[in-house]
Formats: sequence, structure tokens, C-alpha cells
Amino acid sequence: MIGTVVAGIAAVVAIVISLRSYSLSVSTYDLQVADRNERLANDKRKVSDRITWWRENYARETETTRYFEPLLVIQNSSSEPVTVYVLADYFHDGQWKKRWASKGVMPPCTIMRDYPLESVGVLARREYRESFNKATYTLYFIDSAGNGWSRDAMGRLTSTSADHIRNVLFKQVSPTVPAQAPTAYATPVSCS
Repeated sequence: MIGTVVAGIAAVVAIVISLRSYSLSVSTYDLQVADRNERLANDKRKVSDRITWWRENYARETETTRYFEPLLVIQNSSSEPVTVYVLADYFHDGQWKKRWASKGVMPPCTIMRDYPLESVGVLARREYRESFNKATYTLYFIDSAGNGWSRDAMGRLTSTSADHIRNVLFKQVSPTVPAQAPTAYATPVSCS
């Protein structure tokens, strides 16, 4: 009888040890999966973290007037090409409007200077100049791995679906904008 009790206790101890070992292996697996996912997310952001933009004012002159219009400067400091889109939110004729412009594929290690008034097909009439000077811009881009991103005027980077950029936003807002605007000029920069 004592042998049966000892065997029962040993069996219970063995089950507890097995359950504890199983629990530790599940925890170890979960930690490894979380670590792998974090590494993948960091790898995914390596390119997107190196795509920046800022706005400058560009002086233009006509025969009678000197005026300023926005100039967007987009920098790809990554070693991979990205497909770039620009969205302008502007107020005109008493309502907020949106205009998209596709800049096409931006080579790695380049700076692109873009003149939004020209690239969205707006004539440089005074009322549009004033609207676009007050506009807010958002840069959307798709990296070479097919990941979609947006960067707002405050520099915040947000992951978004590349299909959403191409098939929903771009077509919804301005389906007739040309695939590549001739107003963007890319120049090489150092990539480190």
C-alpha cells in the first residue's frame, strides 16, 4: 500500500513537472515569436524611416508680380526605390478639396523638388496660389517590399495598405491625375 501511495505521489510530481516544463516552453516560444515580429517590424521600417519631406516657399515672378508658392522637398535616404504620391488638402471656393499627384518611382539616395501647383494640374492663378500656400500636404509612398506608408506635415509615419493608396485613395480623390508629373526633379544625395 505504501508503494502505491509513493507511486501516486511520484506520478503527480511528474505531471506537475511536465506541466511546468510545457508552460516554460510555451512562454519561450511566445517570447521568440514576439522577438521575431519586432525584428521584422524594425526591418520593415528601415526604408520608411529614411523617407522624409518638408515644405519650402519658392519665389516665382511674372511680368508684373513676384509671389511665393509651395515647394515640396522629398528625400529618399534609403538604398531602395519608393513610389511616391502627394495629397494636398486645400480650401477653395468655400470648401475643402483634395488633389493627388503621383511622382512615380523615386530612386534611392535622391532628393526630389516638387511644385504642387504644377503637378496637380492647377494653373498658377492667384486664387489657387493662395489656396495652395495654405494647404496641408501628406506624403504617401510604397516601398520596394510593397509596404504602404504615409508621412504627414508633422513628420508622423503611419503604416497603411499599399492597395489602399493605389486603388482607393488615389482613384477616389483624383482619378485623372497623370501617372507621373513632369514637375518633380530628383538629384542625388549621400546615403549612409
